[in-house]
Amino acid sequence: MNTIEKVDFAHVATEMGGITIKNLVTKDKFIDNDNKIKILTIGRENSSATKTILLIGETGSGKTTLLNAMINYLMGVQFEDNFRYSVKDEIGDDRQKKVTDSQTEFVTGYHIYYKPGMVHDYNYLIIDSPGLLDTRGKKIQDKIRKQAEFFLRKEELNITELHSLAFVINGTTNRYQQCVKDVITDFENLFGKDTDQITNILATHCDNMQSVQQVLKDVEIKYSKLYNFQNDCIFSKGQGMLDSPWLAQVAPLKWECLMKKYQEFFEDLNVTTPVSLLLSREAAVEKKELEGAVIQIKNNIEHKINTVIEYESQRKLYEEYKTCMKNNKTFEGTETVSVKEKASIEGTFTHAHNCKKCNRTCVFPCYTGGIIVLCLTFYGKCEVCQCSLWDDHEREGKRIVEKLKTRSVTHKEMKKRYEDAMRRFNDTEAVKTELKKQIDEASVEVAKMTQKITDHINVINRIIRNPKPKTPTEYFNDILKGIEETMTPKLTNSTDKAFLSQTLEDLRIK
Repeated sequence: MNTIEKVDFAHVATEMGGITIKNLVTKDKFIDNDNKIKILTIGRENSSATKTILLIGETGSGKTTLLNAMINYLMGVQFEDNFRYSVKDEIGDDRQKKVTDSQTEFVTGYHIYYKPGMVHDYNYLIIDSPGLLDTRGKKIQDKIRKQAEFFLRKEELNITELHSLAFVINGTTNRYQQCVKDVITDFENLFGKDTDQITNILATHCDNMQSVQQVLKDVEIKYSKLYNFQNDCIFSKGQGMLDSPWLAQVAPLKWECLMKKYQEFFEDLNVTTPVSLLLSREAAVEKKELEGAVIQIKNNIEHKINTVIEYESQRKLYEEYKTCMKNNKTFEGTETVSVKEKASIEGTFTHAHNCKKCNRTCVFPCYTGGIIVLCLTFYGKCEVCQCSLWDDHEREGKRIVEKLKTRSVTHKEMKKRYEDAMRRFNDTEAVKTELKKQIDEASVEVAKMTQKITDHINVINRIIRNPKPKTPTEYFNDILKGIEETMTPKLTNSTDKAFLSQTLEDLRIK
């Protein structure tokens, strides 16, 4: 490796084991604290072409060390130099973090600007994501995936193409391979099928490449090339080996071998035809709309179930009250009621449109962004509740949800309710007619949203690279399974549980 001059960037120097660590000074180019993404710059902005790399890896795979090794290679650092470059670990050592600390983790892009003396005359944007597959579980993994997705589709960042989708794999890992497969599948699904050609595997801590190749075969990932990086020598000059001439000779050889591996990777990268992120962004939009459709269909299914359970509870209550009256006994009972509450909106959705008259959420999620004029310039009646869109609806940062609760009913209260019911309805058939109307409305919404979900899934499956995507039927049945797992523990009455199970079974696509 030949360089005309030694390159240097602004840094803060510290000593470590006999060498100087030059901690590079970075500047904030973009920070989004809400979505936990940032871009930091190293050097002065210029017009050189930028090559973009996305690093994805499990906790303990050595992404941070790999990132630093890449920087030292690009800066032209030699083994005999008495310094090494380093960047502050913006993500942190996941193994030392507590669960509560995970909320502070960012997907961080390091934009390294070319300066004379560097090995290649390109700028490089290296995007580092928090570690995956640790004890924090699937929920955190989903959060990190959404952060990376948001990073890549954020228009203000002007990242239009990707040169390397790099999965960092610890060659000594003994993790259950299904977990590794889950991570790769999760992140593969962020991208279009055209990213197969830029997918690279960066193996670390690996002496036996056959074991890594077997893991890759088992998880069925499509990739272009496999690279092996033994980064343990990056911050070493052979210290502690002076009493062993053989080890002292090995250290510079290991360094030279490692730098040749990075030379191979970056030379391949520099001639790679980049992949546009347009397909990935189209998939991201479809996924966001799919997520919204899933929320809506779950709400309508739960509303349908809640309505029937509440009616059945009240019907039973009236029968018990009539029996008590007939036997001249004091009535005491309980009922299941559906209660509406306002819940905070989570995720990437900004607001909902709630009807003040009906006390229900009619539009959620709304995709028009933060400018109210864009989503409230329509007039006329709401398709959901038939109230005025302009006069009766409010744009809010919360949505209205339904919950089933059990409450006690006294004899005095029941007597008043029974008498009121007899005045309002000539017979129980009128009550059933009103109930059927509500159930039918929910059923129509479920049918409409089922078609929307099917359309979104078909588009996503056409775009993403996952070779075994879910079918609309599998997806919808998974939604029903999730509803059952969520609602069943909340029901104390065995009859209600049986009804819930039967209703979901009837909805299930065979």
